[in-house]
Amino acid sequence: MKYFFLFITIFSQLSANQKNSWQDFNDGQLFIENQLQKQVNKNKAKNVIVIIGDGYGITTNYINRLNQGQKNGGLGDEFILPHEKLDHLALIKTYTTNGQTPDSAGTSTAIHSGFKTKSGLIGLSNNSKRGDCTSERKELESIMDVFKQLGKSVGLVTNTRVTHATPAAVYAHSFDRNWEDDSKVPEDCVQDDIALQLINSNIDLVLGGGRRHFLPIEVLNQKGKRKDSRNLIEEFKTNGGVFLNDNQDFKNYKIDTKRRLIGLFSDSHFPYLAEKENKPSLLELSNLAIEYLNKNKKGFYLLIEAGRIDHGHHAGKLNYVLKQTQQFNNLIQNVLAKVNLKETLLIVTADHAHSLGINGYCGRGSKINGICYRINPSDSKHLNKPNLGLDGKPFSVVNYLNGPGSIFEKKYFFYYANRKRLSDFDYDEIEFDHEALIPTFKESHSGLDVVAYASGPSSYLLNGTIEQNFLFHIINYAIGNSNINQ
Repeated sequence: MKYFFLFITIFSQLSANQKNSWQDFNDGQLFIENQLQKQVNKNKAKNVIVIIGDGYGITTNYINRLNQGQKNGGLGDEFILPHEKLDHLALIKTYTTNGQTPDSAGTSTAIHSGFKTKSGLIGLSNNSKRGDCTSERKELESIMDVFKQLGKSVGLVTNTRVTHATPAAVYAHSFDRNWEDDSKVPEDCVQDDIALQLINSNIDLVLGGGRRHFLPIEVLNQKGKRKDSRNLIEEFKTNGGVFLNDNQDFKNYKIDTKRRLIGLFSDSHFPYLAEKENKPSLLELSNLAIEYLNKNKKGFYLLIEAGRIDHGHHAGKLNYVLKQTQQFNNLIQNVLAKVNLKETLLIVTADHAHSLGINGYCGRGSKINGICYRINPSDSKHLNKPNLGLDGKPFSVVNYLNGPGSIFEKKYFFYYANRKRLSDFDYDEIEFDHEALIPTFKESHSGLDVVAYASGPSSYLLNGTIEQNFLFHIINYAIGNSNINQ
C-alpha cells in the first residue's frame, strides 16, 4: 500500500508539472478520446459551401495562426483557427497541366470542373491554348451546371472583381482569364467576354466588385471599360434582375428569390479595408448569400472567395495579408454559426500558395511581422535579443522569396545586395514592404501544396495528398449526383 501511494504521488506531481508547462500529454489523451467519438457523416449533402482564401497556403495559415494567437494574448503557436477545428483535411496538389507553379484560372477550373487545365484558361480543356481562339474549344461542365441540373441554386461572393479568375470558373469559359470585358477579346475571336457570360448565365446570386467590366467607356464617372457601348447592368435589370450598386442598396434589399441578384460594390476589387470605404464586408455579403440561397428547399452551391489575401502577398505587404486573414477567420466562424453541417458540406481551402518563408530559429512570441528573437533556454517566451545574420543585422520572422521589398537595389545597370537594418523600421506600418530576396514588380505564387479543411457530408473523403480537381468529384459524390457527362 505504501508503494501504491508513492506511485500516485509521483504520478500526480508529473501530471501537475505537465499541466504547468505545455499540458501536451493530457492534450494528446484528450485528442485521442475526441477522435474516437467522431462519427463519419455519410448523409447526402443538400448544400455545399466552398470558401477559398486566394493565396492562402500553409505558410499563410501559419502566420495567421500566430498573429491571431498573439493578438489574443498568447504566444501564438497554441492558437487554433476556426477552420482548423473542422473534422477532416487533405493536402492538395495545385499544379496546372503546364505550370509547376499555378495561377488562379487553372486551379479554380480544377475545383469547379473536375479537370486540370492550363494556366490562364477558364472552364476549357487542356487542349485549348491561352489567348488562341483558333485552338480547340471544349467547354468543361462546371459545378454550376451540375447543381442547376439538380434544381439547386448557385451563388458566389468575393471581394475581388466577380469576373476575376477564381469566381469566373464557376460560370465562364474563356481562352484567357484577362478577357473580362469585350475590350480585351481579339476582334477575330468568336467568344463572349467573361462579364457578358455572367449576365447570360443562370447563376442566381453574384456579390462582389468589378463594375467597370459591365459598363461602356461612355460612362466616364464609373470608369466603364466596354467598347461595344453595352450597359450590361441595365440589360440585366431590364430582363428582371435586381442590381445593387452601393452599401445603401445592400441595406435596403429585401430578398426575392424569383429574381436573380447581382451586387457590384466597387469599380474593380474591393479596397483592402472595405469597411472604411462604406462598402458591405465579405462577412455581410456572405450572410445575405446564405439567407438568399437557403430559400431553395432543394439546396445550393456557394463559393466565397477571400481574394485580397492574394493581392496583399503580390504587393509584398504582409500587414495587408494579416488584416485580410483576420477577416477570413471571422468569415469562417460566422459561416459555421449559420449552417447545419449535418446537411451542408463545408470546404475551406486555397487555390494556390505564395513564396512566403518562415525564418529560424525564432523564440516563441516573436512578432510574426517583426524581428526573429533568440530562443530562451529557460522560459517559453523568447529572449529580447534578435538573431543576427553574418552581416551583423537582425532578420525578420517572415521573408518573401521575391517581391518589391527585395534586398537588391539597382544602381545604374546593376543590382547590389543592400540588406537594411530592419530594427530601424516600423513593422506595424500598414504600407511596409516586407523583406524579399529577388527583385520583382510583384511577389509570385509558389507551387507548394495547400490544405483543404472540411466538415459535413462526405467530408471524410478528404484524406491524404490528393489532386486539386478531386475536390469537384468529392462534391459531386456528396450531393449524390451520378449524371455527369464531359
